[in-house]
Amino acid sequence: MNQALTIKFSVISDITTSAVSWQETHTVTTNDYGLYTAIIGGGTTTSVGSSASFDVIDWGASNHLLKVEVDYGGVFVDMGTTVFMSVPYSLYSATNDSLTQVVSSLDSSLTVLNSFLHFGCTDPAISNYDANANIDNGTCAYAIGDSSKGGIIFYILQAGDIGYVAGQVHGLIAATSDQSISEEWGCNGTSISGANGAAIGTGNQNTIAIEAGCISPGIAADLCANYTDGTYNDWFLPSKDELNQMWLNIGQGDALGLGNIGGFAYNSYWSSTEFGNFFAWAQNFSYGNPFDVYKANAAVLGLFNHLTIYPFKRLRKQSKLKLIKKVCGKTH
Repeated sequence: MNQALTIKFSVISDITTSAVSWQETHTVTTNDYGLYTAIIGGGTTTSVGSSASFDVIDWGASNHLLKVEVDYGGVFVDMGTTVFMSVPYSLYSATNDSLTQVVSSLDSSLTVLNSFLHFGCTDPAISNYDANANIDNGTCAYAIGDSSKGGIIFYILQAGDIGYVAGQVHGLIAATSDQSISEEWGCNGTSISGANGAAIGTGNQNTIAIEAGCISPGIAADLCANYTDGTYNDWFLPSKDELNQMWLNIGQGDALGLGNIGGFAYNSYWSSTEFGNFFAWAQNFSYGNPFDVYKANAAVLGLFNHLTIYPFKRLRKQSKLKLIKKVCGKTH
């Protein structure tokens, strides 16, 4: 529903060699029912194929096929190939009118094409998963506490949050295990430009800035940025507010009555939010209070996404922080 797609049509002239006679792309947006309209022959050429333009395709030379590919996330997915059911006029046409004649005869082929596209929820971990869907239309009924994309959903983006899209469900995911029991924030005494974001939606950018501005290996942000669960590798160290949402919703804060389903330890966790040259924000998961800590101290490291602001107090003690829960997170 209301999803931007790139469609690629390839007219194949030889079924044995898959030789392409013409290829074009269309940028379309689905309607409220997940449908779209694209006219073959009216797209943007990719310069692939033996025909210089659509209207010079030699339809009488062989039985032609139509291959359809859809890009809805950065890579084209093959939706299938079907034989053109009929092109009755172009077989005898000797004029450029063949373009109009061919397009007018494609109704049956487009009907077959429509059957390739099934919109729905493609996440098998979600309650309204559609096993027949091959294009996700943003209707997955994600809820806080659900397992999804390698972790546990701990926050659903709201209006005003960075990354929020009206009518779509997006949120933040915490990893399922701690990444370390004792790591520094890193670069003590150095201010990292762009790493002071505290709001929900800023953790990923903080992590990118820390990775670019602090070359020390094995620090908190570096462990999150390089973490993979074997399938997903898009994790980051959460911002101060994101970390708090994790504590509130799936941790000891128990704001939603789910309990500590994230399995967090009663220790302090790093956020990616810097607080000057020598300090960064962490949060005590026993009591929920955020506090600023020397970057050179060691704290628990968990993978997580975005959290919200919670009442806090400042502590400038050089106490050690255990990096215990997977405070690395990601968006979905």
